[in-house]
Amino acid sequence: MSRNPEVNNFGNAIGDWFYNITHLKEKNQDTIQKNNEQINKTIQQIQEESQKRQEEMHKDWSLTTFNSVYKNLYSGMKNGVQVENAIQEVIKTNLNEERKIIVKYRDREYKENKELTGLISRLNKGLERQMKTNYLITYNYDKEGYINQMNIEDV
Repeated sequence: MSRNPEVNNFGNAIGDWFYNITHLKEKNQDTIQKNNEQINKTIQQIQEESQKRQEEMHKDWSLTTFNSVYKNLYSGMKNGVQVENAIQEVIKTNLNEERKIIVKYRDREYKENKELTGLISRLNKGLERQMKTNYLITYNYDKEGYINQMNIEDV
C-alpha cells in the first residue's frame, strides 16, 4: 500500500520540525549552562572584590581610630598635664590593644606600663610646674602606618 505523497511530506515536515526543536533545545541548554557558569564566575569575582574592599575599609578605619586620639589630642606643643594624659592614654592602649606604643623621653624608651607610670611621676612635680612646663610630642609609625612610638621632648 502506497502512501499519499502529501502525507509523506507532512510526516517529513513533522520529523524535521521535531528534530530541529530537539536540536535547538540541546543547543539552548548548552548556552544556558555556559551563561550560568559565566554568571556564577562574575558573581564570585564581585563577592571577592567586595570582600577585599571591606577588608581595606576595615583596615583604614582601624588605622584611623587607633591613631586619631593621639594625633588629634596629643600631638604638638603640650603642657605637663596634657603630657600626663597622653602617657595615660598609651598605658590604656598598651593594656587593651595588640599594638603597643613605646614612649621615648630624653633618649630613654619606656615600654612597660610600670615604667610609664614612673615617667608620669617623674614629670609630675607639682601642678604649677606641670602647667608651665611645655613639651613637644611627635610620633613614629610602623610600616602599616600605626603609631608605635611617642616622642616627648622638653621645650
